[in-house]
Amino acid sequence: MGKYGHLETALNSHNAAFWAVGHVAAGTLGTPLVVRATSSWYQRIQKPTWTPPNKVFAPVWTTLYASMGIAASRVFQQVGLRTFPMLFWCLHMVLNVVWAPVFFGLQRFRLALWMNIGLIGSLVGIIPIFYKVNPTAGLLLLPYLSWLIYATKLNQAICKLNPTNKGYNDAMLQADIAKLQKKAAIYAGC
Repeated sequence: MGKYGHLETALNSHNAAFWAVGHVAAGTLGTPLVVRATSSWYQRIQKPTWTPPNKVFAPVWTTLYASMGIAASRVFQQVGLRTFPMLFWCLHMVLNVVWAPVFFGLQRFRLALWMNIGLIGSLVGIIPIFYKVNPTAGLLLLPYLSWLIYATKLNQAICKLNPTNKGYNDAMLQADIAKLQKKAAIYAGC
């Protein structure tokens, strides 16, 4: 058995639900940062009028991550883990998971925008690869691509409305104000 044989055996012993849950779980890694941001500085920054309500994001991303997991499971079942399609997918998912900490944690909108562009570019490459292995897997990624394009346009609009000047933007200011307000409330005994 090779270096990753036990991992592949464990992954093979589970069905698509295992992969869907795993992808949803990976997608929730940035949730504490998102929740903190959406209850503080994100409310205060300028956003385009077509920004969806915050309550839309969790069900959309949960559904997308589940379908992404099912797509990955279908490809994995046919080609295994140590193959180009799965390694490309894993790299894509790392970039996806890191996006929320960059945007919501660091308030680095331009870097997050470039990451989104990288996500779209890599996904455009992954979809035909997945489709060739398993057509359903490729098709399962199309809603994710659509949402990713929308999210990138939203990220771009937020960059435009909250420009970075000398490494600082309005989101960083709002985050700093929120921290100061919290410290002031503690100091005042509230």
